[in-house]
Amino acid sequence: MVFCELDEKEFLLAESDGSAFTAPHYDGHGAVLVLLDGVDEGLLEALLLESYLLRAPASIRRLFPDT
Repeated sequence: MVFCELDEKEFLLAESDGSAFTAPHYDGHGAVLVLLDGVDEGLLEALLLESYLLRAPASIRRLFPDT
């Protein structure tokens, strides 16, 4: 599971080639599930970084100004 902004969730699901999906449990939450066997490595890297930065302290987020 990776965190995302709630307003980005539908976009991620539509653009993920099926490797990102959701379940009823996550309805209304900014999170998607990811099939590790099927996800593009670059997409997975981007999803993990964004997910981490959404929950990271501000001092860490400042180290990644371009994301």
